[in-house]
Amino acid sequence: MITENIFDIPAVAHFDVQKGRSAIIGGRVRSLLENTTPHDTDIYYFNEDAYFTIIETLDAELTFKAEYITIHKVTGYKYPIELIFEPAKKSVQDCIDLAEFDICAGCYSEGKFFSPPGLKKAVVRRCMRFLQTKYPDISMDRLRKYLEYGYSLINPLDIEKMLDTNTAHFA
Repeated sequence: MITENIFDIPAVAHFDVQKGRSAIIGGRVRSLLENTTPHDTDIYYFNEDAYFTIIETLDAELTFKAEYITIHKVTGYKYPIELIFEPAKKSVQDCIDLAEFDICAGCYSEGKFFSPPGLKKAVVRRCMRFLQTKYPDISMDRLRKYLEYGYSLINPLDIEKMLDTNTAHFA
């Protein structure tokens, strides 16, 4: 696995990742497994104070805010960076446990990679598994994106689960 390009982020953000205050998650880790060029870098912050410090330090632009998540974007680096704070995700393990799809659950923090069982196999086979969602519309957008990337869904019946708001909450 090629790791050198995972550090194409601002030094202050890299420091936070290395100290475990945040984690690089999702597509950036998946692109390393695929040995492909990443589309962007998502960095989840586990502490609200650290999050506010980084967005101020990097003069990040607010792109989305809801009760359950805040996202700021940083440009001017090799890949666009999204700084994310989601109160439900306070650790690397939370990022893995609360992922919508298995291929989105890879994380890098404190100098190590973390992933759910089967992530590497899913990436090699280009076949993903729906895990859970609280927000079906967002999950459908993510599904569309990964289908465009050439992935397939292991169980197509999962789309019904995803859209059923009664069962989609951590099914």
